[in-house]
Amino acid sequence: MLCTDRLIPCISKPTRITHSSATSIDIIYVRLQSDVQNNAAILIGDMSDHLLILYYRTKMTGLENGK
Repeated sequence: MLCTDRLIPCISKPTRITHSSATSIDIIYVRLQSDVQNNAAILIGDMSDHLLILYYRTKMTGLENGK
């Protein structure tokens, strides 16, 4: 269903890491658009066992998306 609606996951790595496990507990899906670039990152820190997620979108101009 998610693929048919053109939704893709932004985060594919574990975002909660302990001594004995690593799990993906953060899920961000975005819709594919030809004029938008989706960007996501996992920020590593030592404040918690849950890592921070950064997500941002960039609207592409005509030159960047091949128009």
